[in-house]
Amino acid sequence: MSADRLCCWKSGDEGVITEIVGTSTLSSRLQELGVIPGAWVKMIQHGCPMLVQINDSRICLRREDARQIGAQVVTSTETIQDGPALNNLGVTA
Repeated sequence: MSADRLCCWKSGDEGVITEIVGTSTLSSRLQELGVIPGAWVKMIQHGCPMLVQINDSRICLRREDARQIGAQVVTSTETIQDGPALNNLGVTA
């Protein structure tokens, strides 16, 4: 599994959601909770379940559910504050 999936992140990693794969009930529910492309995400605790922070909300996810979430780790918050940085990650907000 590549590091561009949320399930592969380590505790403390931060970045941006790039995609939600599939059209299942789960992916719809994740989007209702704010897990949408362009949202800022932080891995609070890796494991199963994992605890992630999406903007101001914290959500527990099973590892297999986190495999449906594409995300790109960003190493510097000032990179993300520039509008074009999201486009460089393949995110269209």
